[in-house]
Amino acid sequence: MSLQKLWNLQKIRIMYEEVKEEYKNSPLLAEIKSLKAEIENADEEIKKLNQQVKETGKKARKCYQEEMEMEEKEGKLKERLYGGNILNPKELGRLQEKLAKLAEDKSRSADEYLELSILQEDLQEKINKLQEEVEDKKMQYAAALANFQSYKEECQEKLNQLAEKHKALKAEIDSKLIEKYKKMFERFGNTVIARMEGNRCSGCHMELSISLQDQVRKGESLVKCENCDRILYKGE
Repeated sequence: MSLQKLWNLQKIRIMYEEVKEEYKNSPLLAEIKSLKAEIENADEEIKKLNQQVKETGKKARKCYQEEMEMEEKEGKLKERLYGGNILNPKELGRLQEKLAKLAEDKSRSADEYLELSILQEDLQEKINKLQEEVEDKKMQYAAALANFQSYKEECQEKLNQLAEKHKALKAEIDSKLIEKYKKMFERFGNTVIARMEGNRCSGCHMELSISLQDQVRKGESLVKCENCDRILYKGE
């Protein structure tokens, strides 16, 4: 019987799947994905902050320009008010009101300009901090990527070795038994062959009849579980 070899073939296949699953769920891969997402999110945040800096700068320049224009108007109004050419008290009063209103607007514009300048500095500080964090994350990403590449090569080497073992062992097993195994694989996957553990089937965990247990121990023929229909193996 080639049952032991078939059992070993199944074990190799299980090991192959385990290596693939281990690779798929590798913490290194999760770390790379996480770092990449963090870098992309930070880059997007920097982009938004740069846009805010641009818009804030535009508003600040507008405030400054308005303030300069108000200063010019203020100078002309003072020339008229204190030039000695206007003697009408009402007209002088109107000029004083205009100057007072202009001083309020100018002060408000100066305050807004100061607030915008502070905001612009704060935004730039956030950008600088984020850029430093991104550079640090990129270094971590490069290191994680290098580690993962080594790990990937190790996994691929294991898979290649297991594939070679599987191929060599398969060639030693009767082709009819291989065909039977293939058909049953569609139903049971990597549990086509179940070990007899004590008096139970390791596949369905049901108790086996005494006569069936004896047949499995003798190993003279292919014996299937009465309950789940898996091929039974007495073990090594």
